[in-house]
Amino acid sequence: MRFFGKRGELRIQSGPVSGGSHYFGVTYVQMDLSGPIQRPVPDEIPVLDRGQLLASTTHYIQGPDDVVMAPLNVTFTAHLDDTMNRNDFYDALGNPSHTSPWTVGGLSFAATNGRSQIFNGSGVLVSTPVPFLSTINRVDLAVLWRGGTPGTNDEGMIWRECYFPPQEIRITEAADAVAAAVTAWCYGSISHITAFSAMSAV
Repeated sequence: MRFFGKRGELRIQSGPVSGGSHYFGVTYVQMDLSGPIQRPVPDEIPVLDRGQLLASTTHYIQGPDDVVMAPLNVTFTAHLDDTMNRNDFYDALGNPSHTSPWTVGGLSFAATNGRSQIFNGSGVLVSTPVPFLSTINRVDLAVLWRGGTPGTNDEGMIWRECYFPPQEIRITEAADAVAAAVTAWCYGSISHITAFSAMSAV
């Protein structure tokens, strides 16, 4: 059986807080989630002999690790409604109002800044650096598509340490709905999953 969007679920996940971790479930619009399945590797830079390709001297060197650290885009569109996610969705997007304590639906949320590891250019796992600005709160995005029998052959991805730049959250009005088009910048690890982590729903 094919995976399809109607059987998918997208979650915005908090970092650990006292009493466990929480997530906010995103209501899909057009099932248009899009994101990479791996982080990039450094460029292979050719070194030539005076511009010539010669078997005896031509080789490659590895480029800088900038591309490894650069954020990757994850995009999706979500419905806005007047009961379930009118405020919760906004608050879950990294606490843009900078409220303290940070809560979503009355439950505590925490940033996932610096809580994952990525491979550097040498293939060594390195902890991600935290943002320079203390007001930047990253969260994890996880999606799971159910197999023919829920819990069997489920397939999904998790993008860790995602930041939602304010200018990349756009409101779109239509005759039958108001939707938010969201672009997240993923700074952390990207992994394949077959089940969600145990968390409490907002």
